[in-house]
Amino acid sequence: MPRTPGAKSLTSEAIQIICNLSDSGISNQVIADSIGCKIRAVQRILKDYHANTLSPPKHSPGRPPKLGGGIYKY
Repeated sequence: MPRTPGAKSLTSEAIQIICNLSDSGISNQVIADSIGCKIRAVQRILKDYHANTLSPPKHSPGRPPKLGGGIYKY
């Protein structure tokens, strides 16, 4: 499923294929060549996939949001 030049994002079908191929033991370069995207895109997708499936969600850093109807300045 080759991509057209200038395409911004992969479809959810392509992401699922990348995850399945990676679980089968195929290298990232071969996956990128077969999907028609860059290897960095495959690495980024697999990083997100493994972060969401192998570990619990991480605490987001920073101050917690204010509760109770604070005053907003626009």
